[in-house]
Amino acid sequence: MKLATLLLGAALLISEVTSSRPVSGRGLTTFVKHFSFTIQSPRPFTFSYPASWSVYRPKNLMGSVDITFAYLGNVRLPVPCTRHPSSVFCSAFRSGPLSRGGVVVSWDSHVVLGAPSVKAVKGIPMKLGVGPAKLSIRSGRAFGCPVGTGRSLSVDVFRTGVSTQFLVAACLRQPGIALHQQQVLAMLNSLHND
Repeated sequence: MKLATLLLGAALLISEVTSSRPVSGRGLTTFVKHFSFTIQSPRPFTFSYPASWSVYRPKNLMGSVDITFAYLGNVRLPVPCTRHPSSVFCSAFRSGPLSRGGVVVSWDSHVVLGAPSVKAVKGIPMKLGVGPAKLSIRSGRAFGCPVGTGRSLSVDVFRTGVSTQFLVAACLRQPGIALHQQQVLAMLNSLHND
């Protein structure tokens, strides 16, 4: 087992755990990796993703209200970042066209003023291990996805009682869109907070 940990300010702790523990079904490959992070919670959030995917964690995210804390995918990472005096902007979606058979996923946290309403967000209702979510699926390029995207997914994850919510966006390209969509949904369904 391999563990990498990155501390980003006092509010965000990220660790990636690589495990060779087999997992069956639910769209994940035979072996998975696990990604953990802590945001406004004493207990870490953890999700699983296919072992064949890479992870890029933008560094030096201090001073930003909205944070992209991880990019995952089966395409070449890392991602270009633009640094400003008080923030860093990174986007896997502007690094060029998406490769054939490619999938890129971003995990963002963002502060919502007031109580966010699940009903106010359009999409397909989902129940995840950390609370309700809304899924939007679009054919083609949407949600800022790169050229070549054949299907775009966006998921708003709502957390009760806190101002920080999660937004997950995925860009998929043929061949293999159906499998990649299964993998993204399995990753989301694996999200838990314990």
